[in-house]
Amino acid sequence: MTTTSRDGRGRLHTPDRPGRGEDRQRDHEELNPIARSWYLTGALELEGTVDPAQILQAFGALFAVDKPVPDIIKGWRYQLDADAAQDVDLVVGIRAADSGEERTVRIRHRVLHVADGIADDTEVVVEATAAQANGDGSPTVVSGDLGAWGKLQSLLDTEWTTFYMHMR
Repeated sequence: MTTTSRDGRGRLHTPDRPGRGEDRQRDHEELNPIARSWYLTGALELEGTVDPAQILQAFGALFAVDKPVPDIIKGWRYQLDADAAQDVDLVVGIRAADSGEERTVRIRHRVLHVADGIADDTEVVVEATAAQANGDGSPTVVSGDLGAWGKLQSLLDTEWTTFYMHMR
């Protein structure tokens, strides 16, 4: 059944879920693809048709060990604990053990930035495998203080816990 709301737009109401059709229609009308995805996934969660643990597992696959070291490093910007990094100014150079590709990870002002190559002002340069980049073991130190690598790893939130997109 379709009704008209105060703003003149038609709203779809299904007999078994009064009002939910209205939300779903708004979600489908959202122009921003990120917001639309968020709203529609949230609707599925509230309806019990999607398990948030599955979403988390799929997101975690972005950081899987079988990815190349440069790709793992790119993912760190999403794992940075910004509160813990509040007063941190850290520069770490990383060389991929398998490909030799080099990246510089710079943390400053609660932001993790990844750049190609190794910067001159690094506190440590390490050679790491994918497993080591994911926190499993210590990489080989090329130069500098391994403590800087430990500091970097301590600022990454690698504990995956179930989350809910909407309050229950």
